[in-house]
Amino acid sequence: MVRATWRGTHQGTFQGVAPSGRKITLTGMVFWRVAKGRIAERWATLDLRDLLQHER
Repeated sequence: MVRATWRGTHQGTFQGVAPSGRKITLTGMVFWRVAKGRIAERWATLDLRDLLQHER
C-alpha cells in the first residue's frame, strides 16, 4: 500500500474539467495484491476535491 500526493498545475482538461491554470494537490492510495512474486491486482483511490473546487 502506498499513500501518494501529486502536485501540479491544472493546464489541460482532466476528466471533463476545463483547465484552470491553478496549482492543485491531489492525494490518493494505491493497493497491490502480490501473488507468486508478481502483481496480481491493483486498486487505487484518488481524491479530486482540490481539482473540482477550482473549477470555474
